[in-house]
Amino acid sequence: RTLLVVGTVSGREGACRGLAGLFDEVLVLPAIGSEEAAKKALDNARENGALALDQAAVEQCAAAAVSGGPVGVKELLTMAERACAWAARDEGNEGSLAQRQVEGMKMYVEDRKKEKSLFEGIGMWNGAKNQFGF
Repeated sequence: RTLLVVGTVSGREGACRGLAGLFDEVLVLPAIGSEEAAKKALDNARENGALALDQAAVEQCAAAAVSGGPVGVKELLTMAERACAWAARDEGNEGSLAQRQVEGMKMYVEDRKKEKSLFEGIGMWNGAKNQFGF
């Protein structure tokens, strides 16, 4: 038995910046740019138990996620996971769990847009991610 450690990146430059030496294999996964691709990724994570996203929220969360442009798989799943955690903590507010999850996703997407704008302004935004990995 052996352990295979796989790293994933959204851009080829990440694979070339020394990551290849840190992992057994580095896979380049293209950034997600369409609602359909985002929906598929969210559905897969939900169906495999990796994400507590309500089925009723998947479509709207997918649309929100790509509204600011392409997003990396890890970033998409991280925003969705945070939206789910935010919605679960926010149980006392009105609306269904799915509605709160969508609201949380929109909130995290808006935060991402602000970060993108800030980092583009100082020349540090590179595709779906900046040099700091978000």
